Parts: sequence; C-alpha cells; structure tokens
Amino acid sequence: MSNRDQISAAYAAGRDFAAELNATPAEAQNWHALTPDDEMPAGDYDALSREYGEVTLEMAEAYRNAFNTEFRG
Repeated sequence: MSNRDQISAAYAAGRDFAAELNATPAEAQNWHALTPDDEMPAGDYDALSREYGEVTLEMAEAYRNAFNTEFRG
C-alpha cells in the first residue's frame, strides 16, 4: 500500500465524517473546524490504524483538510 493510498483514505474519512455531521445539525453544533492541535476522532483513527498500521502526520493533515473543507458547522 502506498503513502498516496494512505493519504487518500484519510482524506476520504475526513470528508465522510464531515458529511455525516452536516446531515445531523444537532450533533454538528458540538464540532468546529479541526486545528493541528485537535485529535482525529477515535473511530476514524482506529480504523485507519487497523488498515495501515499507523496514522502518519500526512494522513492526519489530509483528514483535517478534508474535514475542514466539507464541514459546514
């Protein structure tokens, strides 16, 4: 599995989580744009860790960028 695949998977996970929150306004109000100091949600972190063995800084950045691009909260 290439680094590009890992980054793409992290980006997709961030985008999907933002879309999920956008569809549930009551839950979205508990969230904000992610900063570099914010941790990735545990469920997504765990899923990416299981799939790729670790979550690299590049993966975390891709997740955060996708989430922040898509999230309307």
